[in-house]
Amino acid sequence: MIQTFRNRSFQPVADRDMKRRRYRLMRLCQFPTQSLPSHIDLRRWMTPVENQQDYDACVANAFAGIIEYLILRRTGLHIDVSRMFIYYNGRMIQGRSWAVSDDGALKRDAVLGLRKFGVCQEFIWPYEPQNVNKTPPPHVYEAAKEITVVPLKIPRNLPAMKTCLANGIPFLIGIRVNVDETSDEAKQNGGYVSMPDPNDPNLHLWGFHAVMIVGYDDRTQYFIVRNSWGADWGYFFIPYRYLLERNLVNVNDGVWAISDIILRL
Repeated sequence: MIQTFRNRSFQPVADRDMKRRRYRLMRLCQFPTQSLPSHIDLRRWMTPVENQQDYDACVANAFAGIIEYLILRRTGLHIDVSRMFIYYNGRMIQGRSWAVSDDGALKRDAVLGLRKFGVCQEFIWPYEPQNVNKTPPPHVYEAAKEITVVPLKIPRNLPAMKTCLANGIPFLIGIRVNVDETSDEAKQNGGYVSMPDPNDPNLHLWGFHAVMIVGYDDRTQYFIVRNSWGADWGYFFIPYRYLLERNLVNVNDGVWAISDIILRL
């Protein structure tokens, strides 16, 4: 993949320099105070919405979407990256074991895996059942190591999240979703989802689902959300307050983004 990017807008960096930058890259991202646009929509640079199918790979699907967005926006190229490679490495880092199961991955561990191992193209390690819990062979890691990423941890407050988007950086967050009810509501209301009751005693029954936030609108006070459940429910809209309520988001795993892709020398 490195030949595709060479002479484009991604800058190379030596591995020794990446080691020096290890902790700086993981610090909490701070944004300067600035006047923000009233509306941001990054969907025009997004590749087609993926379908995670029956796997708990929402984090990997979302991070793949961010990387493909960065590539398309910077180079004009549509490249499918391997979601299974991202998913495997996130779980491997999380469990500190090569043996993994299809139980989902934390955003932090997935982005650490991207920074350490990079990512290959989808055709090299495809999104197929036999690869879900299988360790990718050496040639896959060899293809993936040509690039690395710059992770950002975003404060979960409205100015920081909006500033991130205004700077062209979509981000990942885990939200509680009542799948059937939310899906039906979104389909009936043009993609708009109402604010759940953050004190609902049954919230613990709602699973966490990682989604990509790709825009906002001050007029409606809604974020634009990219999903990973196929084109039928590719995008929807949730209130600003949804991401600010502790009971409705995965506060333990934070809000994460990727600011850049870097070529390894």
